[in-house]
Amino acid sequence: MNNITERKEIVDKLKNIKEVDILIGIPSYNNADTIGNVVMAVQVGLNKYFPDKKSLIVNSDGGSRDGTRELVENIGLDDSTLILMKHRIRTIHKIWNNNK
Repeated sequence: MNNITERKEIVDKLKNIKEVDILIGIPSYNNADTIGNVVMAVQVGLNKYFPDKKSLIVNSDGGSRDGTRELVENIGLDDSTLILMKHRIRTIHKIWNNNK
């Protein structure tokens, strides 16, 4: 999926969600060993302590190559409570070299 399509899909999904009471952001990069537990712990905590609030979990992945993003996609959370964003990590040396 290209970035333009992905951005449009994210914007469309946000428009459909409309409002949330709680927004949780989880950044990730090559965290396949831990990301599943983190997302599930957040979801359990939200359900336990804020059962009457509408919440949204956003996973902002920096281009993981170890299956992190796929693990988050397959956790099985309701589509209206999870948004996945994928970014390419641009390290400072790459930014520097591209601007020469």
